Amino acid sequence: MKTDKQLSIDDIELTKPDRYNFRNKSCYEIQEGFTVKTTDNIFPISVYYESNILKYLYRYPMKNGIEDLKKAKVYIDKLIELLDKKTEDGIPLPWEDER
Repeated sequence: MKTDKQLSIDDIELTKPDRYNFRNKSCYEIQEGFTVKTTDNIFPISVYYESNILKYLYRYPMKNGIEDLKKAKVYIDKLIELLDKKTEDGIPLPWEDER
């Protein structure tokens, strides 16, 4: 028997409900793409917001419907607030051309 320290994410039943695996890729595989460190990822909290947005948009047809869309909207609003604040503080956003 494996101990908690030996368990992988694939061993945990909670990671495999249909609502996270019914599209071409699992929600977790897509979220991993958001967590890859790149030079453009200068706001680590944005990865958290983006990941939650993705999670709620991914699962809404299979789990909580409109409630999940509302949850995604909360994180979209938080992400917009974050980026607006960075802009107000004069911090260039990754996709903006350096002029």
